[in-house]
Amino acid sequence: MRNKKVIIPIIALLAVAVIGFITYILLNDAGIIDSASDGIKSTEDSDASLGYIVVDGGKLNITATGDAINSISRISITDGDFNITTGGGAGNTSATYNEWGRWQSSSSNDTSTSAKGLKAEKYIIIANGTFNFDTSDDAIHSNASIVINDGNITIKTGDDAIHGDTAITINNGNINIAQSHEGIESSTITINNGNISIVDDDDGLNASGGNDGSSTNGRPGQNNFSNSKGAIYINGSTLAINSRGDGIDSNGSIEMTGGYVTVDGPTDNGNGALDYDGTFKISGGTLIATGASGMLQTPSSDSTQNIISIVFSGSQSANSTFTLKDNSGKTIVDFTPSKSYASIVISTPSISQGESYTASVNNQTITTLTVNDVITSYGAGGGMQGGGMRGGGRR
Repeated sequence: MRNKKVIIPIIALLAVAVIGFITYILLNDAGIIDSASDGIKSTEDSDASLGYIVVDGGKLNITATGDAINSISRISITDGDFNITTGGGAGNTSATYNEWGRWQSSSSNDTSTSAKGLKAEKYIIIANGTFNFDTSDDAIHSNASIVINDGNITIKTGDDAIHGDTAITINNGNINIAQSHEGIESSTITINNGNISIVDDDDGLNASGGNDGSSTNGRPGQNNFSNSKGAIYINGSTLAINSRGDGIDSNGSIEMTGGYVTVDGPTDNGNGALDYDGTFKISGGTLIATGASGMLQTPSSDSTQNIISIVFSGSQSANSTFTLKDNSGKTIVDFTPSKSYASIVISTPSISQGESYTASVNNQTITTLTVNDVITSYGAGGGMQGGGMRGGGRR
């Protein structure tokens, strides 16, 4: 059967009529779906007013070989409690699954090559709810845009945690990406508020698209979109990124106006905590980014908030605490990366020109420097600071 508009107020039973093109379904009063293909699917594409899935609340557990919830059009979730497992779970990563890459060649209505959590051809809107994803493919995927307004979302995935070809907007919510290849990926990423943590094997935030083959594991190309520009906007939120590849990566620009952002970045010199091709303008919020120094970049010199960049004479060991204090002894920054790091980039409203600051690691002083320009650098190193100037700087 071809499904029309699917509206699911998940109460005692789910009507079998809302499910289509599934090999088998086990459904009971707890809202359980066990499928050898897709869990819930809507395929009506002949009428623009049909083909979408709406979930108003309730509890739903889906285990699927294919996609858990798949719409040829749109997915709208107002509330609910969701436990979603696809493709055998996040353990089927690029490192362990010998057919990796087959996921990414499909459109939203091709079940044989996709094992995503939520997947829509047009857009996905999440207003609220509690979600636990354990997916081998993308946890939340749209071929257009995704908007998350609130909710509690936990993700373990062998691929991207949240992927939207066109745009992703996060307005609020608690988002814990405990395992991913890339955390949040789209042509345009806007983060306005929320508590977000990302653990990934490649990029934490990626506004580049295209081929992921440059990633840490030599993994083949993934999502079939490409954008030579890309933009990331961070206007608020508490955002913690633990990344093996680039922490925040944009082929175009980055703008930060608020929030508290930390990057526990890469240890190899082929990646950087920050990576952008255009400009990175910071005008507010707190940014702390550690990682290797070979590809070091700082925010741009046309930023309106001051920046300190330090390249250490040697790599600092994992769990070594970096501290920055002002000349009165007040602590401005206190950060303990979980991995070794050779550089740190800091920008906070508390850093003022004409003032001196003391940097230390595990209470051992590294340097005391005076901020005289928008970007104040200490230590010699490679990289592309400020989006184009070679590394190093005043001592």
